[in-house]
Amino acid sequence: MIDAKLVTFLKLYELMNYRKTAEELNLTQPAVTSQIKLLERDYGCKLFVYNKRVLSRTPEAEVLRSYAENLLYEEDNLRLKLHHKKGCNIKMGATKTIGEFVISKQVAKYTMEKDNTLSVFIDNTENLLKQIDNGTIDFALIEGNFDRNKYGYSILRNEPFVGICSKNHPFAGKQIPIADILDQHLIIREEGSGTRQIFEDIISGQNHVIEDFTKVSTISNFGLMMDVLKAVNGITFAYKAVLNKHEELTEFGLKNIKLVHEFNYVFLNNQFARDKMTLFDSYRN
Repeated sequence: MIDAKLVTFLKLYELMNYRKTAEELNLTQPAVTSQIKLLERDYGCKLFVYNKRVLSRTPEAEVLRSYAENLLYEEDNLRLKLHHKKGCNIKMGATKTIGEFVISKQVAKYTMEKDNTLSVFIDNTENLLKQIDNGTIDFALIEGNFDRNKYGYSILRNEPFVGICSKNHPFAGKQIPIADILDQHLIIREEGSGTRQIFEDIISGQNHVIEDFTKVSTISNFGLMMDVLKAVNGITFAYKAVLNKHEELTEFGLKNIKLVHEFNYVFLNNQFARDKMTLFDSYRN
Protein backbone atom coordinates (compact mmCIF):
# COMPACT_ATOMS: atom_id res chain seq x y z
CA MET A 1 0.00 0.00 0.00
CA ILE A 2 1.42 3.39 -1.04
CA ASP A 3 1.93 6.02 1.67
CA ALA A 4 -0.61 8.80 1.01
CA LYS A 5 2.07 11.36 1.83
CA LEU A 6 3.96 10.37 -1.33
CA VAL A 7 0.84 10.97 -3.43
CA THR A 8 0.54 14.42 -1.87
CA PHE A 9 4.23 15.06 -2.47
CA LEU A 10 3.96 14.19 -6.18
CA LYS A 11 0.94 16.44 -6.64
CA LEU A 12 2.69 19.36 -4.94
CA TYR A 13 5.82 18.64 -7.01
CA GLU A 14 3.65 18.91 -10.14
CA LEU A 15 1.59 21.98 -9.19
CA MET A 16 4.09 23.84 -6.96
CA ASN A 17 1.21 25.40 -5.06
CA TYR A 18 -0.11 24.26 -1.67
CA ARG A 19 -3.64 25.62 -2.20
CA LYS A 20 -4.08 24.00 -5.63
CA THR A 21 -2.65 20.73 -4.33
CA ALA A 22 -5.16 20.71 -1.48
CA GLU A 23 -8.03 21.37 -3.92
CA GLU A 24 -6.93 18.59 -6.31
CA LEU A 25 -6.64 16.04 -3.49
CA ASN A 26 -9.73 17.18 -1.53
CA LEU A 27 -7.57 18.02 1.46
CA THR A 28 -7.17 21.14 3.56
CA GLN A 29 -4.10 23.25 2.96
CA PRO A 30 -2.83 22.61 6.54
CA ALA A 31 -3.15 18.86 5.87
CA VAL A 32 -0.92 19.16 2.76
CA THR A 33 1.60 21.23 4.73
CA SER A 34 1.57 18.66 7.55
CA GLN A 35 2.15 15.72 5.20
CA ILE A 36 5.10 17.42 3.52
CA LYS A 37 6.63 18.29 6.89
CA LEU A 38 6.24 14.66 8.01
CA LEU A 39 8.03 13.47 4.85
CA GLU A 40 10.82 15.99 5.47
CA ARG A 41 11.13 14.73 9.04
CA ASP A 42 11.14 11.07 7.96
CA TYR A 43 13.79 11.61 5.27
CA GLY A 44 15.79 14.21 7.18
CA CYS A 45 15.89 16.82 4.43
CA LYS A 46 13.99 19.77 2.98
CA LEU A 47 11.90 19.00 -0.09
CA PHE A 48 10.49 22.46 -0.88
CA VAL A 49 11.72 25.91 0.07
CA TYR A 50 10.43 29.44 -0.36
CA ASN A 51 12.64 32.12 -1.85
CA LYS A 52 10.97 35.54 -1.84
CA ARG A 53 7.55 33.85 -1.71
CA VAL A 54 8.36 31.63 -4.69
CA LEU A 55 8.16 27.89 -3.94
CA SER A 56 11.11 25.85 -5.26
CA ARG A 57 12.02 22.17 -5.29
CA THR A 58 15.25 21.04 -3.63
CA PRO A 59 17.65 18.52 -5.20
CA GLU A 60 16.38 16.01 -2.64
CA ALA A 61 12.84 16.48 -3.99
CA GLU A 62 14.09 15.47 -7.44
CA VAL A 63 15.46 12.21 -5.99
CA LEU A 64 12.25 11.48 -4.07
CA ARG A 65 10.10 12.23 -7.13
CA SER A 66 11.85 9.52 -9.14
CA TYR A 67 11.46 7.01 -6.31
CA ALA A 68 7.79 7.88 -5.71
CA GLU A 69 6.83 7.68 -9.41
CA ASN A 70 8.41 4.25 -9.70
CA LEU A 71 6.67 3.09 -6.52
CA LEU A 72 3.25 4.23 -7.72
CA TYR A 73 3.77 2.67 -11.14
CA GLU A 74 4.79 -0.66 -9.59
CA GLU A 75 1.79 -0.57 -7.23
CA ASP A 76 -0.64 -0.05 -10.13
CA ASN A 77 0.91 -2.87 -12.12
CA LEU A 78 0.97 -5.21 -9.14
CA ARG A 79 -2.78 -4.72 -8.75
CA LEU A 80 -3.30 -5.48 -12.44
CA LYS A 81 -1.12 -8.58 -12.22
CA LEU A 82 -3.04 -9.88 -9.22
CA HIS A 83 -6.41 -9.46 -10.96
CA HIS A 84 -5.56 -10.34 -14.58
CA LYS A 85 -3.78 -13.64 -14.89
CA LYS A 86 -3.95 -14.10 -18.68
CA GLY A 87 -2.21 -12.10 -21.36
CA CYS A 88 -0.66 -8.68 -20.87
CA ASN A 89 -2.12 -5.18 -20.91
CA ILE A 90 0.34 -2.67 -22.39
CA LYS A 91 -0.07 1.09 -22.60
CA MET A 92 2.68 2.49 -24.79
CA GLY A 93 3.62 5.64 -26.63
CA ALA A 94 5.53 6.28 -29.83
CA THR A 95 6.85 9.36 -31.52
CA LYS A 96 5.29 10.11 -34.88
CA THR A 97 8.00 8.70 -37.14
CA ILE A 98 8.11 5.42 -35.24
CA GLY A 99 4.34 5.16 -34.83
CA GLU A 100 3.55 5.85 -38.47
CA PHE A 101 6.46 4.16 -40.26
CA VAL A 102 8.20 1.57 -38.05
CA ILE A 103 6.07 -0.52 -35.64
CA SER A 104 2.82 -1.40 -37.46
CA LYS A 105 3.76 -5.07 -37.99
CA GLN A 106 5.01 -5.41 -34.43
CA VAL A 107 1.79 -3.96 -33.04
CA ALA A 108 -0.27 -6.30 -35.20
CA LYS A 109 1.65 -9.39 -34.05
CA TYR A 110 1.25 -8.45 -30.39
CA THR A 111 -2.49 -7.80 -30.66
CA MET A 112 -3.10 -11.09 -32.53
CA GLU A 113 -2.44 -12.94 -29.27
CA LYS A 114 -5.88 -13.68 -27.82
CA ASP A 115 -5.39 -12.32 -24.29
CA ASN A 116 -3.09 -9.38 -25.05
CA THR A 117 -4.49 -5.86 -24.93
CA LEU A 118 -2.77 -2.72 -26.18
CA SER A 119 -3.21 1.05 -26.19
CA VAL A 120 -0.84 3.13 -28.35
CA PHE A 121 -0.51 6.91 -28.00
CA ILE A 122 1.28 8.85 -30.75
CA ASP A 123 2.81 12.14 -29.61
CA ASN A 124 6.04 14.11 -29.62
CA THR A 125 9.03 13.26 -27.43
CA GLU A 126 8.38 15.95 -24.83
CA ASN A 127 4.79 14.88 -24.16
CA LEU A 128 5.61 11.16 -24.12
CA LEU A 129 8.27 11.66 -21.47
CA LYS A 130 5.68 13.46 -19.33
CA GLN A 131 3.31 10.50 -19.75
CA ILE A 132 6.06 8.11 -18.66
CA ASP A 133 6.69 10.29 -15.60
CA ASN A 134 3.06 10.29 -14.47
CA GLY A 135 2.51 6.58 -15.19
CA THR A 136 0.00 7.08 -18.02
CA ILE A 137 2.04 4.76 -20.26
CA ASP A 138 4.34 1.82 -19.53
CA PHE A 139 7.02 2.84 -22.01
CA ALA A 140 7.53 4.84 -25.18
CA LEU A 141 9.43 4.40 -28.40
CA ILE A 142 11.26 7.68 -28.81
CA GLU A 143 13.34 9.10 -31.65
CA GLY A 144 14.48 12.22 -29.80
CA ASN A 145 16.85 12.96 -26.95
CA PHE A 146 16.08 12.08 -23.32
CA ASP A 147 17.83 12.00 -19.94
CA ARG A 148 19.63 8.66 -19.81
CA ASN A 149 20.33 9.09 -16.11
CA LYS A 150 16.62 9.45 -15.33
CA TYR A 151 15.07 6.66 -17.45
CA GLY A 152 15.68 3.05 -18.32
CA TYR A 153 16.13 2.50 -22.03
CA SER A 154 16.86 -0.10 -24.70
CA ILE A 155 17.77 0.45 -28.36
CA LEU A 156 15.19 -0.59 -30.95
CA ARG A 157 17.43 0.21 -33.91
CA ASN A 158 19.71 2.83 -35.45
CA GLU A 159 18.16 4.93 -38.22
CA PRO A 160 19.77 7.36 -40.71
CA PHE A 161 18.59 10.98 -40.40
CA VAL A 162 18.43 12.52 -43.88
CA GLY A 163 17.23 15.42 -45.97
CA ILE A 164 14.01 14.66 -47.88
CA CYS A 165 12.75 16.26 -51.08
CA SER A 166 10.80 15.33 -54.21
CA LYS A 167 12.61 13.31 -56.87
CA ASN A 168 12.56 16.28 -59.24
CA HIS A 169 14.13 18.66 -56.73
CA PRO A 170 17.66 19.93 -57.56
CA PHE A 171 18.93 18.40 -54.29
CA ALA A 172 17.67 14.86 -55.05
CA GLY A 173 20.35 12.25 -54.40
CA LYS A 174 23.10 14.81 -53.83
CA GLN A 175 25.34 15.97 -51.00
CA ILE A 176 24.53 19.64 -50.34
CA PRO A 177 26.62 22.21 -48.40
CA ILE A 178 24.58 23.40 -45.44
CA ALA A 179 24.80 27.04 -46.60
CA ASP A 180 22.98 26.08 -49.83
CA ILE A 181 19.84 24.82 -48.06
CA LEU A 182 19.05 28.13 -46.36
CA ASP A 183 17.23 29.63 -49.36
CA GLN A 184 14.81 26.67 -49.48
CA HIS A 185 11.26 26.39 -48.17
CA LEU A 186 11.81 24.30 -45.03
CA ILE A 187 8.91 22.16 -43.78
CA ILE A 188 9.59 21.27 -40.14
CA ARG A 189 7.87 19.52 -37.23
CA GLU A 190 6.53 21.37 -34.20
CA GLU A 191 8.61 22.38 -31.19
CA GLY A 192 8.89 19.50 -28.73
CA SER A 193 9.30 16.88 -31.48
CA GLY A 194 12.45 14.77 -31.52
CA THR A 195 12.87 15.27 -35.27
CA ARG A 196 12.92 19.05 -34.94
CA GLN A 197 15.31 18.98 -31.98
CA ILE A 198 17.80 16.81 -33.85
CA PHE A 199 17.69 19.08 -36.89
CA GLU A 200 18.13 22.17 -34.73
CA ASP A 201 21.16 20.53 -33.08
CA ILE A 202 22.67 19.82 -36.52
CA ILE A 203 22.37 23.37 -37.83
CA SER A 204 23.37 24.85 -34.47
CA GLY A 205 26.68 23.00 -34.84
CA GLN A 206 27.13 24.93 -38.08
CA ASN A 207 26.20 28.27 -36.43
CA HIS A 208 22.71 28.44 -37.94
CA VAL A 209 19.16 28.56 -36.55
CA ILE A 210 15.75 27.81 -38.05
CA GLU A 211 15.15 31.52 -38.58
CA ASP A 212 18.04 31.62 -41.11
CA PHE A 213 15.87 29.84 -43.70
CA THR A 214 14.12 31.95 -46.32
CA LYS A 215 10.76 30.36 -45.49
CA VAL A 216 9.68 27.95 -42.76
CA SER A 217 6.38 26.10 -42.37
CA THR A 218 5.62 24.13 -39.20
CA ILE A 219 3.36 21.07 -39.56
CA SER A 220 2.82 18.39 -36.89
CA ASN A 221 1.09 15.77 -39.07
CA PHE A 222 3.43 13.69 -41.26
CA GLY A 223 0.87 12.98 -43.99
CA LEU A 224 0.04 16.66 -44.44
CA MET A 225 3.71 17.54 -44.12
CA MET A 226 4.71 15.30 -47.03
CA ASP A 227 1.82 16.47 -49.22
CA VAL A 228 2.84 20.10 -48.70
CA LEU A 229 6.50 19.22 -49.26
CA LYS A 230 5.67 17.80 -52.69
CA ALA A 231 3.34 20.65 -53.62
CA VAL A 232 5.77 23.48 -52.80
CA ASN A 233 8.90 21.52 -53.84
CA GLY A 234 10.41 22.21 -50.43
CA ILE A 235 12.72 20.25 -48.16
CA THR A 236 12.53 18.64 -44.76
CA PHE A 237 14.74 16.54 -42.51
CA ALA A 238 13.54 13.31 -40.98
CA TYR A 239 14.36 9.65 -40.56
CA LYS A 240 14.87 7.55 -43.67
CA ALA A 241 11.98 5.30 -42.60
CA VAL A 242 9.59 8.07 -43.68
CA LEU A 243 10.48 7.36 -47.31
CA ASN A 244 9.00 3.85 -47.10
CA LYS A 245 5.48 5.20 -47.71
CA HIS A 246 6.32 8.03 -50.11
CA GLU A 247 7.67 6.77 -53.44
CA GLU A 248 7.62 10.28 -54.98
CA LEU A 249 10.19 11.46 -52.43
CA THR A 250 13.90 10.76 -52.09
CA GLU A 251 16.77 11.65 -49.82
CA PHE A 252 19.66 14.06 -50.00
CA GLY A 253 22.57 14.58 -47.63
CA LEU A 254 24.38 17.46 -46.00
CA LYS A 255 27.98 17.62 -47.13
CA ASN A 256 30.43 16.42 -44.47
CA ILE A 257 27.56 15.72 -42.06
CA LYS A 258 26.33 12.16 -41.59
CA LEU A 259 23.92 11.34 -38.83
CA VAL A 260 22.51 8.07 -37.56
CA HIS A 261 20.26 8.30 -34.54
CA GLU A 262 18.85 5.71 -32.15
CA PHE A 263 15.22 4.71 -31.81
CA ASN A 264 14.89 3.81 -28.13
CA TYR A 265 12.43 2.19 -25.78
CA VAL A 266 12.25 4.56 -22.80
CA PHE A 267 10.62 3.70 -19.46
CA LEU A 268 10.71 4.24 -15.71
CA ASN A 269 13.59 2.14 -14.50
CA ASN A 270 11.67 -0.65 -12.75
CA GLN A 271 11.06 -4.31 -13.45
CA PHE A 272 7.35 -4.04 -14.36
CA ALA A 273 8.04 -1.50 -17.11
CA ARG A 274 11.11 -3.38 -18.34
CA ASP A 275 9.17 -6.66 -18.52
CA LYS A 276 6.40 -5.06 -20.61
CA MET A 277 8.94 -3.47 -22.93
CA THR A 278 10.76 -6.79 -23.33
CA LEU A 279 7.52 -8.61 -24.10
CA PHE A 280 6.49 -6.11 -26.77
CA ASP A 281 9.98 -6.17 -28.28
CA SER A 282 9.79 -9.97 -28.62
CA TYR A 283 7.14 -9.46 -31.35
CA ARG A 284 9.56 -7.49 -33.50
CA ASN A 285 10.84 -10.47 -35.52
